[in-house]
Amino acid sequence: DVASRMTKYGFENFVYLGGFANTLTREFLKDKDVVFFLDFDIEAIRIYDSFECKSKKFFRPDDIEDYFQNYSNQTLYKKQRKSLPDAHKELDWLIKLITKYSVVVEQEAIR
Repeated sequence: DVASRMTKYGFENFVYLGGFANTLTREFLKDKDVVFFLDFDIEAIRIYDSFECKSKKFFRPDDIEDYFQNYSNQTLYKKQRKSLPDAHKELDWLIKLITKYSVVVEQEAIR
């Protein structure tokens, strides 16, 4: 489950977002240091960009490329690929993985 995964990676507190957040959640996170644990897909880039926080970071496991090789979702990639940006200041690593493997990875696969 998400709580045990977050604990494994050293997080004690987390807020579950099922996608784009409402105004109240956006305001709550505005003055926080936030690590986003999202799907490793194209829509996640848009969700990440939609937040303004004191500081923010996109969670990246050390072995993320293994997930692109072994736990990928090509169907979702095909649905989203039209909106894949060419580059991103912070998430170029994600764009390169998506482009290299022509797949995306849902966060449920991350152990």
